[in-house]
Amino acid sequence: MRSFLIKRVSMLTFFCCVAFGVHAEKSVEQVAQLAKQVCGACHYQPSPDLLPKRSWPYVIKSMAEIAAERAGAAVLTEEQISDITAFYYGFAPEELPRLPYVDDLSHSLKPKQIQQIGRAAKLPLVVKLKSVALTESKAHQFLLCDGETDTVSLFELRGSQWQEKILANVPVPSNATVADMDGDGDLDVVVSALGLFFPPTGVFAGKVFILEQVSPGKFEKRLVEDKLGRVTDAQPLDMDGDGDMDIVLAVFGGDVPGEIAWLENKGKKSAFEKHTLLPIGGALNITPIDINGDGRLDLVSFFTQEFEHILALINKGGGEYERAVLFQAATPIGGPTSINFPDMDNDGDPDILFTNGDAHDYQHDPKPYHGVQWLENKGNLAFEYHEVGRFYGASYAQAGDVDGDGDMDVVASSWNNYWDDPKRQTLVWYENTGKFAFTSHGLMSRPKSMVTFELVNLDKDKSLELVGGMFDIDLLKDYINALVESKDAADKLVAGQEDKPRLLKLDLH
Repeated sequence: MRSFLIKRVSMLTFFCCVAFGVHAEKSVEQVAQLAKQVCGACHYQPSPDLLPKRSWPYVIKSMAEIAAERAGAAVLTEEQISDITAFYYGFAPEELPRLPYVDDLSHSLKPKQIQQIGRAAKLPLVVKLKSVALTESKAHQFLLCDGETDTVSLFELRGSQWQEKILANVPVPSNATVADMDGDGDLDVVVSALGLFFPPTGVFAGKVFILEQVSPGKFEKRLVEDKLGRVTDAQPLDMDGDGDMDIVLAVFGGDVPGEIAWLENKGKKSAFEKHTLLPIGGALNITPIDINGDGRLDLVSFFTQEFEHILALINKGGGEYERAVLFQAATPIGGPTSINFPDMDNDGDPDILFTNGDAHDYQHDPKPYHGVQWLENKGNLAFEYHEVGRFYGASYAQAGDVDGDGDMDVVASSWNNYWDDPKRQTLVWYENTGKFAFTSHGLMSRPKSMVTFELVNLDKDKSLELVGGMFDIDLLKDYINALVESKDAADKLVAGQEDKPRLLKLDLH
């Protein structure tokens, strides 16, 4: 199977902003060299076999238009665009190969119950679900970021009853993290906000909030920073060593600039000063973690766009950070989606588990090179690649001992798949069979499309449960397209949908 391919041909420049001359009569070798020069000048050159023939003319035309827009003038002649299009079309397959089906999981681990919890939704858009201990309650608690209702909620399991309490209204919250931000001894919540799923050109919609716990279970919302590109992550961290909590940010951006930045806590409510660490967009996360084992917290991000790599900012002390690329994809259409840092081999250091499955750009087909993989931490910032499995639209993965045999299995979700085929799965369990080998088993085929879940032990037995949030990306895209006609048309589209599960619990026994 092809090794992990991860570089998207969307949103940023496909062609370098330099025109290359070509003779009127050209050989295949000459056109191949032109394509290599133009594409490879800005990122790794994509192979023609990454997309079917029918897709390349539109993709290349679109990327040439984006390059011209960014440069302020055409950067390739019509003849050059035609030559490159012919090259990719000629060497591309008619269709991409199909992935085989996973096992139907007829043995004892197949979930005995898939339970809908909480209310239903016509357009479920649960962006993030995170197990937390926010208050002094003995209930099992989750923070829930809901893009349908623009809310951050506290979801609790009290006995056998699930209860949800809305903490704040936040425009498309992307993540929520618990920390004592004001030093008063109780826990607050730091929230990152996209602002909009797909903002119009030039809109700085991203925001950062603190939900301050002013009394047990009561929270007040404070805006910390706005007028940012879409913020995908905000994490509390004492960046300057002055004893208070600052905030590090992953600003994805997109049609406006993105960055890795931090907000310096100036010691007064709502008083934070932004400092840019890295002026590039496309980061899915910002995770404080000691990735090199030197006792200092580093910052690790998974970048999309033209970068498509896992990048660490290594903490050298004294506020100095040094870049280190931990993984660089070899080709540009994989679609990164998530990253986690479990100890996959139980050797005491953090490894890297990551997924690629984003196809929601210029070519929407699920890709046979989507899937799950992990990087083994070999020390001294060296990582060894291991495949877990290919999986259409892989959106998220977590590691845990699902079958109770003492090693780390993996569960992964999908949000981009051939949903008209009932054999395609929303959730897959990758059973660790030893020596870094995994066997895939289907956990759930319907309902479709999930981007966030937690593997937790809710009932204090020896087995894990899965609590997950549904995210109907296909209906969201239909809704956005309907907005072009009118808000009323878009709302009517959603109102006509059947109620769907918003949150699910699977007993993995």
